[in-house]
Amino acid sequence: MLKVRKVDPLNPDYSIIREASEYVKRGSLVAFPTETVYGLGADTFNGEACLNIFRAKGRPPDNPLIVHISGINELDRVAIDIPEIAISVARKAWPGPLTLILPKSPDVLWRSRLGVIPWPLGHQPTQWLSN
Repeated sequence: MLKVRKVDPLNPDYSIIREASEYVKRGSLVAFPTETVYGLGADTFNGEACLNIFRAKGRPPDNPLIVHISGINELDRVAIDIPEIAISVARKAWPGPLTLILPKSPDVLWRSRLGVIPWPLGHQPTQWLSN
C-alpha cells in the first residue's frame, strides 16, 4: 500500500519520520529525496528488503546498491578494512556529498557501495530512520 508523507527538511515532523522508520524495520521500502533524485530505501541488513529494491526498480541484482548512513559513527557497521585516509576525509566532508567505495561488512547482504546523503542544516533523515 502506497502512502505519501511530506516532510519539511527545515521543520521536520518526527512522527512521519518514525512512521517511515517502522516501515523500514518491517522490511518495507521507503522513498526519500536526495540532492538530485529520489532514492528508494530499505534496511541494509535485511536481504529480502534489499531484493525488493531490485524488484521495484527492475534492476539486475548484480548492479550494486548504495548504502546510505547518517555519519561516520555508522561506518564500521557497513564496511571493513577502512583506511585511515577514508576516515579523515569523511570527518571533513560529512555531512555532505561524499561517497566512499569500501569493502562491505559481512552483515551487508548485497553487493553494495557506501554513501551518505547530504542534507541542509544538518538534518539527516537517514539518521532519523535508523533510530
